Amino acid sequence: MKNETSIRYRINLTVIMTLLTIGLVFGTILFIYEQTRRDGTIRKIESYLIELTQVRSEALGNEMFSRQTLALNMSLRHVIDHVNLDDNAQILGITAFAPDGEVLSAVGESSQNTPFDTRLPIDVTTTSIHLENFNGHPVVCFFSPIIAYGEFVGFWRIDYSIMLLEQQIINTMFIYIMAIVTFSIMLFWLLNHLLLRLVLRPLDVLQTTMNIMKSDEGQFSLALKEQQINQMLSSFERLPSYICPNAKTKNEINALAFSFRTMLIALKDNYVGLRRDPLTGLANRVCLDEAIAKHLDLNKRYQQPFSVLLLDIDHFKTVNDQYGHLVGDEVLRALSQRLQFNVRKSDVVGRWGGEEFLIILPRQSLTTAYDVAEKLRQQVESRDIIVNLTITLSIGVAEYRAFEQHSDVIKRADEALYLAKAQGRNQVQLSL
Repeated sequence: MKNETSIRYRINLTVIMTLLTIGLVFGTILFIYEQTRRDGTIRKIESYLIELTQVRSEALGNEMFSRQTLALNMSLRHVIDHVNLDDNAQILGITAFAPDGEVLSAVGESSQNTPFDTRLPIDVTTTSIHLENFNGHPVVCFFSPIIAYGEFVGFWRIDYSIMLLEQQIINTMFIYIMAIVTFSIMLFWLLNHLLLRLVLRPLDVLQTTMNIMKSDEGQFSLALKEQQINQMLSSFERLPSYICPNAKTKNEINALAFSFRTMLIALKDNYVGLRRDPLTGLANRVCLDEAIAKHLDLNKRYQQPFSVLLLDIDHFKTVNDQYGHLVGDEVLRALSQRLQFNVRKSDVVGRWGGEEFLIILPRQSLTTAYDVAEKLRQQVESRDIIVNLTITLSIGVAEYRAFEQHSDVIKRADEALYLAKAQGRNQVQLSL
């Protein structure tokens, strides 16, 4: 009886721990989902406010530059009264600042909250957002520069509340907790019943057999001896039927896990093979196109510049003709390693095709990209790429321009590369 109680306790504990684990996993997934939805809403509102700033920059800039306070107040009030950000967000206030941080105009509830006025971003010439607290509620402060006729004349701060969105998240989490508690109680009863049946029933069979053996104080009746033995045999024959399926299931699970692991390894190898150049191990065209698309999105969202370098090995055909294609392959591999060693970890180095390489330089202007290209050119020229063999590079440099497609910036870099070759090779040319 004591053993049965111990087994029941362990089964109940196992079921409870399983349900807690499931609840925590799904709770974590739900929390991540809600946070992602919240961040997505904030990014959506941020994009809208950036567009709003661009549309109203000229009018606001004139009013801010000429210090027309009344007109500026009316413009800001019009934005609060007529601009609808999102069903879950509400504008609380707008404040206009001079370039030195002086408040030119402030309308709305949050504009009267003095602590907000002291929390200005370090760089007011770029768009940024900050999370603040207003009367116990979460508020997002959007800062954006005001540009008029190409000059920075000030910036404005738009405070909008995401209280409704936060309340939705809290309500969703509450409903989830109530649902998981109800589901856990029902599942606890079901699993507890099934596990007790699967585990304790074989023990009951064994207990019945032992009771037969101990009947009549250990004395077996001659008339019942054969019947008792048959019952014992029957009981022990049925016992494995409750245990063997578990062992079989375990073996099946192990086999399935091994097959699944093998499949994942093969899938990973195929995935890497689709995105990596097999000769150099660098990013291939597919991976480079994805990286450029990513930086295009970052540029549109945060106005982050980026540049590309298109490199070509000078007279590489001569290397193949004179030394053979195996040596040519070794040159490509050695150059790949040298390029990776001389750029930042955040830069993307890839093989564009043949003897051409493409390097993506995030957050680098055309001038800085030129310096990087010239450094690479000198590094390659100054030392043998392999034993007793020196090569040179022609490089074209282009910086991404607003509203370009990713093929446009590559085309301009290619044109600059063509110019470098036409003017004698072993040089860097810019796409201006």
